Amino acid sequence: ILILVSVSLNGQSQPEKYVLGRVNFEGLKKTKEVYLLDILDPQINQPIDSAEINMDLQILKNLPSIAHAEYFLNEENQKITITYKIEERTTALPIINFGGVRGNIWFTIGGIENNFRGVGDVLLAYYQNNNGRHSGEIYYRKPRILNSEWGYSFSATKWSSREPVF
Repeated sequence: ILILVSVSLNGQSQPEKYVLGRVNFEGLKKTKEVYLLDILDPQINQPIDSAEINMDLQILKNLPSIAHAEYFLNEENQKITITYKIEERTTALPIINFGGVRGNIWFTIGGIENNFRGVGDVLLAYYQNNNGRHSGEIYYRKPRILNSEWGYSFSATKWSSREPVF
């Protein structure tokens, strides 16, 4: 009986509760604060617990534009201010590729931006020349439309190759 009582007492530990007053971001360079607030959707003047704060922190860490994130809590007028300290990573990357085999030389040049306009959009464009045949692609993805879970993407590809392809 003693084991059951200690297990039930340890298993029922409640996360610490706070009333959220404000959310701040430090270290933003390219990413827009409005975009991060839309993703996290903090409920100002509502109770929030440490589990929700940690879940929001993990959401930030999962974004392609965020290299590192941590938070600090400050109490002001009996409300908690959460300050996320953000370290952004480089999101504009070049695409350079080249090679060849006997009688076939090719190269690719382009770029990809994983945080286009600071709101998590993806823009990719490249040109490929394969033994004098011109190919390329333009790709755009908007993962969220007006703070919803829905998004869209657009792709235009031109591919030229010599047939048959083995």
